[in-house]
Amino acid sequence: MKVERFISCFDRETEKLISEYNIDHIKLETIKDIVQRKRDPLMYRAYTLRKKEIEMFKKLLNLDINVDFKKNIYQLDCFQV
Repeated sequence: MKVERFISCFDRETEKLISEYNIDHIKLETIKDIVQRKRDPLMYRAYTLRKKEIEMFKKLLNLDINVDFKKNIYQLDCFQV
C-alpha cells in the first residue's frame, strides 16, 4: 500500500482547505521524531499540529509561510494512493 503525507492548512471558521504541502519525501522516522504520537507507529491518522511541530517542518522544508493559529488549523494527513 502506498501512502502520501501532507501538511494541510484549514480555515478555522469555515473548515475549508487553504493549502497543503506534500511531505512524502520526508522519511517516516523524521516525521515521527517531529510529531511524537506513540499509539500510531505508521502515522496513518490525522493529527492537529502544534506550533513547535509546524516550525520544525517549516525549517526542514525551507518554507517561508506565515503561520496563524488564530485563523487556521494545521494538520498532518495521510492518504492511500
